[in-house]
Parts: sequence; structure tokens; C-alpha cells
Amino acid sequence: MRSFALVLAVSASPLAPDALAAPTPAELPDEVSALAAAKKHDKPVKVSALTTEVAETVANPDGRMELVQSLKPERAKRGGNGFPSAPGSMRARTG
Repeated sequence: MRSFALVLAVSASPLAPDALAAPTPAELPDEVSALAAAKKHDKPVKVSALTTEVAETVANPDGRMELVQSLKPERAKRGGNGFPSAPGSMRARTG
């Protein structure tokens, strides 16, 4: 009688950790957390504490902050939910 062993090797795909990773937050309350998230996820993150009717600040993955200003109001506060973005604003880089 012959005997044999069956060995099953399971390996994770190199893409598996990304599927389980948390998504990049679109907006965070302060510069420090926004910069950290932007670097970690390699995507820009808005800074809500620096967002007004006429200005929006974005933390970039390269460690710089980007200020977007407009001459007229682009956003309006809605019951404490912050300022929704609107197209047509002028961009100016800082840093």
C-alpha cells in the first residue's frame, strides 16, 4: 500500500493588504493628521479647520500644504457639517 502526503500552501496575494487597508479620508480636522494621512495614503487630504467660504487648504503627500482661494464665496456652512467644495476656484501653491 502506498501512502502520500498532500501539502497545501496558502499564500496571500501582494494586493491583499491593500484590500483590507482603510480608505484615504477626504478631510481631517487639523494639519498634522491631514499631512500624516496624505503621506500614508499618497493622496491629498483637505484640512477642515482651515476651510472657509473663500479658502480651502489641502495637505499633499509630498509634505506641502496647498491653499485654494477664490474671490467670491464658494462654500456655505450647513448646520455644522462644514463647507462643501465647489468648482471654479483659483489655485495657489504655498510651500
